[in-house]
Amino acid sequence: GNKEDNLDLDYENLFVDGRISLKNNLNFDYLANFNISNGDVPIMISRLNYIKSDFNLSFSQYELNTSSLISTRIEIFPKSSLSFDSYIRYEYEESKFENAGFTAYFNDCCTRYGVGYRLGRGGNSHQVLFSINLLELDY
Repeated sequence: GNKEDNLDLDYENLFVDGRISLKNNLNFDYLANFNISNGDVPIMISRLNYIKSDFNLSFSQYELNTSSLISTRIEIFPKSSLSFDSYIRYEYEESKFENAGFTAYFNDCCTRYGVGYRLGRGGNSHQVLFSINLLELDY
């Protein structure tokens, strides 16, 4: 064995994940997977978040394989016993409405119960959603 033969490693994917705090309540997130061998970017997500105690607002861009989405989301009273979450997504490469949703959450000390509605592609799909989530514990 020649040592130079062992150094020929084959790396294909470069993953990038980062957050930049622009101000106390404003940050920018970025996540991407770059395929170095063929130049493809199968996933890329960038998000601008504005976070306050009584509401959160975010604007996102998603590049997933051949889909290009923009999205906006607002959360109202995220830390209270009753909170609301709403979003809308738009496929801008094809100029088509992707989906939108609204969910009300009932939060207790460690569990969050949600009931919501989702309108799917082209306004043709309707869903009622129920969810149960565990919340972080404050010590």
